[in-house]
Amino acid sequence: PMRRLFWMAAGATLATGGTRWTKRKANAVAAHLDLPKAGKQAAGRVRHRLSAARREGRAAMADTEARLKSQLR
Repeated sequence: PMRRLFWMAAGATLATGGTRWTKRKANAVAAHLDLPKAGKQAAGRVRHRLSAARREGRAAMADTEARLKSQLR
């Protein structure tokens, strides 16, 4: 009976410790991911790429316009 009680207590202790460790790890990973922050960062990258594409497009239009105007002269 005492051995059984000892092993039951040991198992309960390990289960409690494992549960607490798992919860701490899960909270740390969730804090690291920070989904709203990740969304804002992704939106910022998209905004940056779009503005760069717009600048490139405008520069290409200006070059084409200048080239066409010089051909007309």
